[in-house]
Amino acid sequence: MKKSLIISSMAFGCLALALSLVLAPKLQAASGGSSQTAQSIMVNMTPNSNAFQITGTTTWTFNRDCAEADYTASAGVWDGNTPTCVGNATNCAAGNQPPVPPAPPIDPHGPNSIEHHAQQDRCTFFCGGTLDGWNYTNTEMVNGLNGHGNWTFTYNYSVTTVGSVNEATCWTCDQSGGGAVDVKFCGFVAGESFLKKARDNSGWDKKYSFTLTQPDPITGLPVPDIHRLGGDMDRRARPVRSGYVEYRQLRQTE
Repeated sequence: MKKSLIISSMAFGCLALALSLVLAPKLQAASGGSSQTAQSIMVNMTPNSNAFQITGTTTWTFNRDCAEADYTASAGVWDGNTPTCVGNATNCAAGNQPPVPPAPPIDPHGPNSIEHHAQQDRCTFFCGGTLDGWNYTNTEMVNGLNGHGNWTFTYNYSVTTVGSVNEATCWTCDQSGGGAVDVKFCGFVAGESFLKKARDNSGWDKKYSFTLTQPDPITGLPVPDIHRLGGDMDRRARPVRSGYVEYRQLRQTE
């Protein structure tokens, strides 16, 4: 018997739990001298592990705005050195040196910016690892006190990080396509029911019914093959192969 089952790839683990299922007989008893019945079923299926066809696209996207939050930039600090000056002796005289001007803004988009380094560190965010900080300098040029001479001051900048990041930090994963998986399997299904009726004059008090699914010779679809047998079962009976047992004094009633 062959069947096809459509399941998602995430559900295959559940299929394995159902590959071999045996429901024990359950006896339905009535009071007094009424009849009694019991039913059981066995299902045994073997999947074809070569039947999987999984296709699809997995896309990882880096969120740089998220990554930039793991960096902290400090404002520039004058290095304390005497500024350089371009001009004549009068304009570059010590008495014409201007006061220290404010530091230039933190680099927003250039090679020393957090934006740039976060993009460069995208593999570290994906695989996990340590984010390194960095230092850099920038300058500010102003005129002397007399309005002449070009005085240049130097400032130090530093950027620190959170240190280590886990893998897939600031990355998102999206999967498209793939759909379902066609899992083919072969199996065997057998059912049994038992009837013990009250004593009467029919000459028998027990009936065993067996159902084995077999493929239809024309369509190939599973169809039940039902056998009903009545009589007394030999207490020494034992299974000799799937779906068959030995009987003594057994006669067909239907």
